[in-house]
Amino acid sequence: MVSWRTLLPLVGASLCASQAAPSNETAATVHGSFIVEFVGDQTPDALYSELLSEDGLEVVPRLTLNYKLFNGASFAIKGLSDEDATLAKIEAHDMVKTVWPVRRVSAPNDTVIATGQSDIAKAFAADPSAVKRDIGDVKYDIHVMTQIDRLHAEGFTGKGVKIGIIDSGVDYNHPDLGGCFGPGCVVTYGWDFIGGSTIIDIVEDGDPLDTCMGHGTHVAGILASKPSHLGFIGVAPDAELGMFRALDCFGSSTNDILLASFNMAYEAGSHIISASVGIDGGWPDDAWSMMAQRIVENGVSVVVAAGNDGELNIFRPSNPAAGRGVASVASIDARELPFLMLAGTYSTGESAEQKDFGWISAFPPYENLTLPLFYVGSDAETGNACEPLAEGSPDLSDYLVLVKEDDCHVDTQAVNIVAKGGRNLLYFRSGNDQPESHTSWADGIQGFGRTTGTQGEAWAKDLLQGGNITVTITDPEHSRQIVQLRPNEVTPGYTSFWSSWGPDWELNVNPTAAAPGGQILSTFPLALGSYSVEEGTSMACPLVAGAMALIGQARGTFDPETLRAAVASTSRPLVFHDGQAADAQGRLAPVPQGGPGILQAWDAAHIKTVVSTAAISFNDTEGYKDVRFTVTNLGDKDATYALGNIPALTVYSFEEGGKRIPAFPPKFADGAEAELDFSGDAVSGDSVTVKAGQTVEVTVGATPPGIVDAERLPVYSGFLSLNGTNGDNLRIPYMGVAASMKDDTKFFYTDIPTGVYMSSTNQRWPIPIAANTTFRGPRADTPDVNVWAFDWPQARVLVNVGSRHVRLDVVPASNCTATNLPKTNWLGHASVGQVTGFPFKHVSRASFRGSFNGLLADGTIVPSGRYRLVASALKLFGDDSNPEDWEKVVLDPFIIEYTE
Repeated sequence: MVSWRTLLPLVGASLCASQAAPSNETAATVHGSFIVEFVGDQTPDALYSELLSEDGLEVVPRLTLNYKLFNGASFAIKGLSDEDATLAKIEAHDMVKTVWPVRRVSAPNDTVIATGQSDIAKAFAADPSAVKRDIGDVKYDIHVMTQIDRLHAEGFTGKGVKIGIIDSGVDYNHPDLGGCFGPGCVVTYGWDFIGGSTIIDIVEDGDPLDTCMGHGTHVAGILASKPSHLGFIGVAPDAELGMFRALDCFGSSTNDILLASFNMAYEAGSHIISASVGIDGGWPDDAWSMMAQRIVENGVSVVVAAGNDGELNIFRPSNPAAGRGVASVASIDARELPFLMLAGTYSTGESAEQKDFGWISAFPPYENLTLPLFYVGSDAETGNACEPLAEGSPDLSDYLVLVKEDDCHVDTQAVNIVAKGGRNLLYFRSGNDQPESHTSWADGIQGFGRTTGTQGEAWAKDLLQGGNITVTITDPEHSRQIVQLRPNEVTPGYTSFWSSWGPDWELNVNPTAAAPGGQILSTFPLALGSYSVEEGTSMACPLVAGAMALIGQARGTFDPETLRAAVASTSRPLVFHDGQAADAQGRLAPVPQGGPGILQAWDAAHIKTVVSTAAISFNDTEGYKDVRFTVTNLGDKDATYALGNIPALTVYSFEEGGKRIPAFPPKFADGAEAELDFSGDAVSGDSVTVKAGQTVEVTVGATPPGIVDAERLPVYSGFLSLNGTNGDNLRIPYMGVAASMKDDTKFFYTDIPTGVYMSSTNQRWPIPIAANTTFRGPRADTPDVNVWAFDWPQARVLVNVGSRHVRLDVVPASNCTATNLPKTNWLGHASVGQVTGFPFKHVSRASFRGSFNGLLADGTIVPSGRYRLVASALKLFGDDSNPEDWEKVVLDPFIIEYTE
């Protein structure tokens, strides 16, 4: 049996649940809660009975996880005192195959740029002329960028494909999402694992409706929205969606709920599963990553957002994106930036023609109105109404008053306009075409809104020249919405700087796909405004999942590796962009940032050549191996492929003179490129010939760049090109490390005094304590006392890289301390045990704290005395049993004295 433990926040957890230890700064576990996988067809009740009768452990069931690919359960232990000892008891049962902790999961840190301000269903009812478009009428630029429009033109729209979504639920009442749930609708199947608004009181049901968060509704629209009046359409508008609500109204969930949702989506017959959710990790054998891998191995593609931590630079992988065979998706910035506004109309002069304009509702909101427009300024360039209006000004009660914002407060202007009878005000600010909502507290205002600077200035000029303008506005709840597009002049079509970097900690290539995810317009719950513009890899993920549906429809197969390889090998590599400017030399973005480059769906659907892998990893210098892959020619003619190397930028992982990964943008090793060589029975020099309908094997080797500083852990990458005489031009992304992950990395960040140091639980700031500081408080087993209300020693640790195994050992710092306790030699130190909550398994790049109140992981309480903590971590690719493969830091001593 194997036990997995992840980074715990409740380090030094107390003996009773009510006495929680100081919180960690990393991903949290649910204290005292576990996921188990059973051997064979065992049942939860059988385990619960054994735990009670043999171990005295009373169980509170969470979820029964009885599925085709996973048989297990999740549960909590009542009155848990020692988590590690309890875990050991659980895993000792013969029926238990594996144990993991239950971990909390939060929604991705996507950015909501803007939301709509009306219920579009009511707007459609009020204005039947606001009809939707046919699919052929929609020219949606992110679909042009990714060739999805070309597949739509050929009739591939996802018909007959089932796509399961793991998210926050969906507002299926939205007109663009079919307006219903069940057979014949857009959302045809699903489940709600939450039931209410939070995960605290779960009540499961079969209705995945979401009216409170919106993330899942936005994702669903990207995947399968019907043609919208706002000019967008889903990637697979005729696909069947399944929604599995696994995030609550606050974006919270747990990994057991997510594990269950993946299994249920699989068993519901989904061809593809899309999950725009993840957690810091990067270890393929994490429970969630492992589950995703099993689903892929059983013929269903799993597509996962890579994450939004690109500002933290390279080596920022997540789970379940690290699952083997999972398609991990990076984000590309859109070329057009949408801005949502409510739609009003206006006419000029005597013309009856009504033209649309955009406006933003403020407070108080307008009621329905049709009024002539009046501009209170003397010209369109200068401000107005900051002073009382002239005596000759007309009564403004029957006008919509156009006001240019000036240096004074808008309420000052409003007061002066109200003094002349004005009741409905429409503001604009020169140069601002993305107005924001605002509240006016001026007495007498009945309606308040904003329009764009461009529109306001045009109207002002027309009115100053004697023109007449009449404006019609519908109240915000029933108003139509419009979208204004402006060109992205900074990062159009480049990898989003905030998109998370790989690779994972086993040096598997990650991400393996990329698509537009920066500023994407899609559906939103009706109660929350009907539409929103958001950005994140959460938005790129469903675009790739939908594209796989079309590609699978066109190719006649939904084999996960075939789809993943087709997407990766036909994607277009992108020039690196640091968020301010593109690389001046036109050098390509590193594979760990943008994966294979931007999705090219039509090419993926129509290539006649299939390769057996989506990416190639050459590992590091110690683990290096040549890589074999196959090339299959599905065409009816023989084809010869020129084999080549397209290098990308080589990234220095660490800053110069240290072992810390700096913030984005990274530093590059100029001119450092790997060389590739090829061999195989069908390979001749730098080409390979494949007969029609045949498959050949190619072996590729890499010579890492030599002109690099290995101390800084250089990561090289690029694209193996195959240019065929049949017209197929493929590129397989590759990467490797021109150094040793074990010898050239450093887990503990000790370059600064506040990297790894001793502090105390009551100290809020990063301030080390003096050596031999004395801590006084009650023993951890003192009844009816909150032990953690007292100040205790606390190890604070910053890390540079990941580790499979982290320990925090307690070592007597005096010959007179803990003389009666058994000791174990650990890396040359006489350890009496580990701090409760340790060891950690599968640690990623995160800081953590270890609080010690005298309680060890095995439940022993050490006597008063002088101690020190020894933090140790297994080096990447290290062997647990080899002391040379461990890195350690010995912290300053402290004294514990128990009070009566």
